[in-house]
Amino acid sequence: MLYSGAHRTRQTAAVMGAALGLWIDPVVEGRFHFQPVIDELYPDDPGAVLRELKDVRKAGGNVAVAATMSEYARRSGERLLAGILGVADQHPAGADILVISHSPYAECATMLIAEAAKNCPYGLGESDAVVYAVEGGVVLNAQYIPAPLEGATN
Repeated sequence: MLYSGAHRTRQTAAVMGAALGLWIDPVVEGRFHFQPVIDELYPDDPGAVLRELKDVRKAGGNVAVAATMSEYARRSGERLLAGILGVADQHPAGADILVISHSPYAECATMLIAEAAKNCPYGLGESDAVVYAVEGGVVLNAQYIPAPLEGATN
């Protein structure tokens, strides 16, 4: 379950599958795409989200700070949480699910867990990851995993 634009998402899934030794048949779906939140909040000024991102970075740069400053981050966290729980509900307990999305978006649900939100940058680098552990319809943990090589950020 993933979204990063259909073409780029399929490329990313192929690379991830090769790296993990898995066959990944991507299902591209909109609940992991950030654009609906931008369209809802900033229909006439989509660049506003990038200005918010810069302001959050100046103020500390993590998801905990973004949760206090950015309506986009809060709404994205709610939308992403619904997507994560929806996917988890569709799979058996113990299943591992790979979701590929953009930043700032993929990290926004870490705001549910205070320690995770403090340790997760708002605006992930290329190939950075966030692992969400879900059980019984609840996110139990979220962990930021930086890529071994630093990549560009939004």
